[in-house]
Formats: sequence, C-alpha cells, structure tokens
Amino acid sequence: MLGVLSNPSYAGAYVYGRYRSRRVVRPDGAIVTRTVELPRSEWAVVIQDHHEGYISWEQFLANEQRLAANNNRNGQRPPRESAALCQGILRCGACGGSMTTLHRREGSYYECGHSRADHVNTPGCRSVKATVVDELIACRLLEALAPQEIALALPAADDHADRRARSDRVYELRVERAGYEAIRAERAFHACEPDNRLVARSLENRWEQKLRELKGAEAELAEHVVPSTQPSREQIEALAKDLPALWAAPSTA
Repeated sequence: MLGVLSNPSYAGAYVYGRYRSRRVVRPDGAIVTRTVELPRSEWAVVIQDHHEGYISWEQFLANEQRLAANNNRNGQRPPRESAALCQGILRCGACGGSMTTLHRREGSYYECGHSRADHVNTPGCRSVKATVVDELIACRLLEALAPQEIALALPAADDHADRRARSDRVYELRVERAGYEAIRAERAFHACEPDNRLVARSLENRWEQKLRELKGAEAELAEHVVPSTQPSREQIEALAKDLPALWAAPSTA
C-alpha cells in the first residue's frame, strides 16, 4: 500500500531518475553499491498527465506530505492508536533509550525496547503501566495550565509579542526605505535627457540595483514576519477555567 501512495505512476506521471546507485566504502575497506532514492527536485524526467492515473497529482503530493508527517523515524510524533498519552515521547530512566507502547487486553504499557533485546546489559530497564505515567503527566499539565499560572505566563507572552513586533518593524522599515530609494532612482532615470546616453545608462543601472535591493528586503520581510496565530487573552483564560472539566469529561477521547 505504501508503494501505491509513493509511486508517481499511480498519479498518472512518468518519471525517470528516482534512484541512483552509489558506491560506499565500509569500515573494513569493502566497497559496496547501494541504491538511494533522490529528492524529487533531482529527478531527471517528470512528465505529469502522461497516462490516466488512479489519483491526481495534487492528491499524490498531499499523500507525500502526510507520509512525511507520520514518519516517526525522522522525529515526527503523529497521533497514534489507543488512549496512551505519552507514547512516542518517553525515554527509559535506566539506559536513556526510547520506550515503546504495548497494547494488551488489560491495558497499555510503556516498555523499554532495549530490555527486550538484551536482558543482561540493561537490567535496570523496566516496563510500566501507561495509566500510572499518564495520570502523573496529566496532573502536572493541569497544574501548569491553572488560572494562576496562566496569569503569570500572559505578561511574559505579551512582552515576547512586543519584542517580536519591534523586530518585525525593523524589516518593514527596510522595505519602506528600499521602496523610497527605488522610486527616487526611477524618477532620476526618467528626468535624464535621452541624448545623454552615458548618464542614462548609469541611472538605469542604479535603478535596477535599487529594485534588486527592494526585492531582497521584501523577501526578508516575508521570511521573518509570520502572521500571529496566538489566541486572545480571553480565550486562554476561558480555556484555563474549563480545561480540568473538559479533560475529565467521559466524552473526551
């Protein structure tokens, strides 16, 4: 099934150059050939709508992004099955390795994977019932989101937002100044006598340079200034009051 989702041919596209063979030298000196998959930007040929596909190219790209977001080998932590709250984020206190989640009839357990692989070198590794850890984590979470804690955190958030606004204003002023300089260079070019070609060429080059600086300033502004998605103070305070009841509600999955 994963092959269907990741193969462009199922989206009606013909591609060439997805894989490349590379020779690598092992620590023992042996030379081996490995086949690696290249990023799409390095494919030699990509012909969309080459034939009728089972899915559209847009759906293929959406599937590709979703697969990348669900790949926990690259550090992603997608939602998983069962009600275990901390699966994928716990580490063993004995060896420091990541703990896996086991689902049994009587409930879920967090268990160190190293303890199953080697019982001799990891005698301190254990497994623990998920509810024991989850209840402690939930208690600490609700304590951190208590109204009095939120009241202390909101001024700090306001201060951070104020510093961010001042930083964003610096990039906005750069764009304004670059735009002003570009307009001045344009006016100087149009005011030049057409017969004076040497001066006109110099003014044209200056105008183009100012336009490049304006484009660079706009790119910096777009890169650093991100629209805020932070909820309002009223929303945060209301959530802090309702969160314990919402968390403990039987209808909450």
